[in-house]
Amino acid sequence: MGSTMPYSNEKILIVDDERRMCDSLKALLSVKGFDVRTRSNGHDALKYLREESVDLILLDISMEEMDGFRVMERIGREHLDIPVIIIGMCQ
Repeated sequence: MGSTMPYSNEKILIVDDERRMCDSLKALLSVKGFDVRTRSNGHDALKYLREESVDLILLDISMEEMDGFRVMERIGREHLDIPVIIIGMCQ
């Protein structure tokens, strides 16, 4: 394998109210060359998505104020072309 980073143009948004989870995922994905952004709640994530585009969203379901199901519903209505991967389902 070469040293090129094939994902350097791919932007991922991580939405999770646990800072440790956001930081861990960001570190893992950034090493692979992804452009990673994080938001700690659904409201901030939706605001960010109105201003910026992303290629993938990693979304926690269990969050205060606006849970991931509500966020996903809004993403589906406003940004149909963004894939969402649910994280944090195991308790």
